[in-house]
Amino acid sequence: MEDPKTNFDRYLERKFQDAGFRARFEAADQAWDIALQLAALRQARGLTPKQVAELLDYETAEE
Repeated sequence: MEDPKTNFDRYLERKFQDAGFRARFEAADQAWDIALQLAALRQARGLTPKQVAELLDYETAEE
């Protein structure tokens, strides 16, 4: 039977041996999940990114 792991899977297994890399990777993964959830909520409410920024009293880079 063929190994279902990709080269990237094997690369990550090696990199995860480094506790610092693993911690940074997991933090980035959590941040990405939160960003996706926020985008989905924004779209579900029918808001633009600018409208969300205004609701948060946050200046966007476009201004």
